[in-house]
Amino acid sequence: MFLLLSYATYAAQGDPFSFYETCQSYTWMIADQKVVTFQSARSWQNGLDQGLYSEGKTYPWLSNGSSNAFINHVIGRSAGKTKISISVTCDFSLHGSSGSVSYDASKTILVVPDPPLARGLPITWLLPPFYTTRDLLPRSVNSFGEQDSNGLDTTIGYSLLRSSGRSDPAMQNANAIDGSKIRTGESNAIDCIQAKDHSTGRTEIASCLRVAEVAQVRVAAAESSIQTAYLSVNDKVELDVKYADELGYTFSEALGVAPVKIETNYPDVLSIVMPRDVNGTYGAHQRFVLQARSHGTALVRLHINHPSRKSDFIMVSVGARMYPRDVVIHSGQHLNFTIIGDRMDAHGPGQWLSTNEKVMHVNQITGEAHARGEGIAEVIFKGPNLKLRTTVNVLKVNQIVVDAPAEILTNVAAPPDGYKFSVKLSDSAGHSTESSVNQINAPFDCKVEPSFVGFVEPWSDRAVKKSYCVFHPYSPAQLLPVKSNPKDGILHISVRANLKEDSMVTGSAHALFVKGFYIKEPGMLNLTPSCNHSVIIIGGNTGIT
Repeated sequence: MFLLLSYATYAAQGDPFSFYETCQSYTWMIADQKVVTFQSARSWQNGLDQGLYSEGKTYPWLSNGSSNAFINHVIGRSAGKTKISISVTCDFSLHGSSGSVSYDASKTILVVPDPPLARGLPITWLLPPFYTTRDLLPRSVNSFGEQDSNGLDTTIGYSLLRSSGRSDPAMQNANAIDGSKIRTGESNAIDCIQAKDHSTGRTEIASCLRVAEVAQVRVAAAESSIQTAYLSVNDKVELDVKYADELGYTFSEALGVAPVKIETNYPDVLSIVMPRDVNGTYGAHQRFVLQARSHGTALVRLHINHPSRKSDFIMVSVGARMYPRDVVIHSGQHLNFTIIGDRMDAHGPGQWLSTNEKVMHVNQITGEAHARGEGIAEVIFKGPNLKLRTTVNVLKVNQIVVDAPAEILTNVAAPPDGYKFSVKLSDSAGHSTESSVNQINAPFDCKVEPSFVGFVEPWSDRAVKKSYCVFHPYSPAQLLPVKSNPKDGILHISVRANLKEDSMVTGSAHALFVKGFYIKEPGMLNLTPSCNHSVIIIGGNTGIT
């Protein structure tokens, strides 16, 4: 289950825009985190590979929020009830004097469990009642309406699996198949679609469908919900409008069923326009465009005409922004925070701060940060006319897993960049704790045994956010005489990674190393009929032939 919450959810009266502008310091709490949990914040740069159009100086940065914001997302974890509370401080000015007032509110959330056997959920389309879909059902084996490789039209037929006891009046408002389209009937109906290949007679369950009412609307980028967007002036970004039912399940298709109203509190900072096409739809989703007009922060609200009065919000910041954001990092790692975006020269010098130095230490001048211990902290930048912040989650590493490369290791024509032993960090349960940022350094040291075969160094590939122990074997001329198995002439080596912050956290991998040989005093051999032999001295691993 997926649920959107905002402080406006708890307000019986008033404009949500006024709450956002007047109140701050939103603190969210969950009574029982076994029932629901807040969605972990994540930031990413929106690009063309996500299928969304964007235009501007750089691709915009998007985020799905944080726990101290006006908007929050919770995800159902297990069946039950729990209370979600919020504390907020609001500033008021009355009769020439100003003051702050704190408010508390709470709401009970019910999480409905899945049935004990619900294997059909992944193949079930959610559709609105009395709706006709696009061409969802392919009519041939290869693709929609195309002929197969033999030039024969292989037609697939579809039918609904129904109980034979259904009455004729009920069938009039039931789901139906219309060629490649699906026509839905009344709400709360569930059907499965049978596909039959007429050329072979094969019959299978193609998909199932559930009919439900549209109860809420959501803004998303590709497949991810978002709460915050960071733009530069004149940037444009297209976002999806997605519909959901009462439980938060997203509709497979619901074009034009519930008209969406989109508005902002600062139209001079941000404008909302429809896409370049006429009907504003792309595939199964409706889209809209946000265009940054001037520096500032604006709140965008999306809502539909529904008794639940549920809305979705997105905060848009135009101008300077902190990078990176919503950081997940391992204890012991370093990274650099910086400010990017419009008109950096106008903001002047600033100061970097951390809300918890035991978790994250930040150099006040340079922004270089060091993750010291497990926990959550905020990193803040304060300038003359600017204040930015982001959340940092520092993870504790309990286990290191080292994997050896697949190829055979040798010092004969070894790779110039060495052999890469991948290093993965995980918690005590074995769950991977990958960092979300490009760290400055690897949080571990590397060793190779026996040490005389070469040297090893830690390395982090920032492009793919992976870490390695890189083994560089010594050349045959450098390699000292070693005892090896006389049968196969190989040597077993071990590469070990130790966590810098805790040397007891370690991991290793073994590999076979085939030693090479070299010719001492190489040069040109001059052979004549009277002198047709010479002595060649072999050094290194002379046990290999």
